[in-house]
Amino acid sequence: MIIFVVIGILGVLIFLAPAAAIIGVLGMAPTLVYWLVDAHAFRALRLRTLFFFNLAGVIPEVVSNMGKNATMVIQQVIGDATSLLMMMSGAAIGLVVLGIAPPIAAFVMQAMGAEKARKYEKQQMKLIEVWGKEVAGNNTELLQQTQPTRPKDGRA
Repeated sequence: MIIFVVIGILGVLIFLAPAAAIIGVLGMAPTLVYWLVDAHAFRALRLRTLFFFNLAGVIPEVVSNMGKNATMVIQQVIGDATSLLMMMSGAAIGLVVLGIAPPIAAFVMQAMGAEKARKYEKQQMKLIEVWGKEVAGNNTELLQQTQPTRPKDGRA
């Protein structure tokens, strides 16, 4: 779906601002290469993430050269390493995010799961103290950790 939007935008830009279209194609090259070679799970999500990071790096260059002579702009952009670096930096940041975000998310989710497990174990220990070891079922670890007593209200 997104590829059709990109092709449509490029089609309009070729007629209205050829320099902007050429800079856009040149600057979006990392996304095109990633689209061709990516074989990871969640390919579409990863491609969209990289596309928008790359687009964020390309848009300032396209806007600054809008309406200028196409030949001069191409020579200027290709000859100037700073322009290329600015356009490609968005894709580079996107790739860093794609590499770092999943392990960070996994770590946070694991920590949250461990905290919930500790909370539920504490609740289960309180239930065992109040109602006896029958409440624990076949969880022998918890049975060894607790010394169950009679319920506080005197029921057996």
